[in-house]
Amino acid sequence: MKWENVQTPRILIVDDNRRIHEDFNLVFSNRQRNLELEADRKEIYGQLEQSTVSKPAYELDHAFSGNEGLEKTQSSIAEGRPYQVAFVDIRMPGMDGVETIERIWTIDPRIQAVICTAFADYSWEDLARRLGQSDKLLVLKKPFDHIEAFQLACTLSEKWFLARQVALKFEQMELLVAQRTQRILDLQRREAHPSYTMEKVEPPVAPASSEPAAAVEDEASMKEQPSILLVQNDADLALRIQQRRHHRRGDFIHPEWHRTLS
Repeated sequence: MKWENVQTPRILIVDDNRRIHEDFNLVFSNRQRNLELEADRKEIYGQLEQSTVSKPAYELDHAFSGNEGLEKTQSSIAEGRPYQVAFVDIRMPGMDGVETIERIWTIDPRIQAVICTAFADYSWEDLARRLGQSDKLLVLKKPFDHIEAFQLACTLSEKWFLARQVALKFEQMELLVAQRTQRILDLQRREAHPSYTMEKVEPPVAPASSEPAAAVEDEASMKEQPSILLVQNDADLALRIQQRRHHRRGDFIHPEWHRTLS
């Protein structure tokens, strides 16, 4: 799945009450400064310290039923612009909030979900039974304070992006290990069969990402770094390979790797 289109964190609001959508718009709005209001506050309270903290920007999308929330989630994945956070009302006609989250996670298991409720429809045990004891689920009680909703969005969207970076790093490490393993196998085959010609292996391409990613090492960088080659049960082969590599400083070839790993 490609995420190159993800820049501003995206939030999905699923609620059948339009007033709740208006509240969320107020929570995440970046309104222009009201100079008259600031002048009145200055007259009443004196000189106020100017804030140097800018409010993060978020892109809000609205769904007025569970089914519409599922459709928007599917569209976001198809467009390569997934939601990071979903605020879902627990009481809605038809599909309720718990079922909506269940089905959203079948479409996009990475999304961070917040259940919004003013009632005790589900106990903690009920939620755990339906949704599992997940670190992607939080409960926000209504009526909620604006700072609560905003802080949840800040924290959960950052958590989403950090998890994405970790996943990309793992993919890059797997690609690098596969490349190095292929080169080791080629060296062993060439020593065992002198007529064997080592094929040039093109370095794998790391997945596209908006984050800076460590480039896959090329042939030149491999020559500059010490390496370890494991040779099983053949000390003579290990010695010959080391001699062929001209005893490069830092290189080490272990003739009995099975003992080291056992």
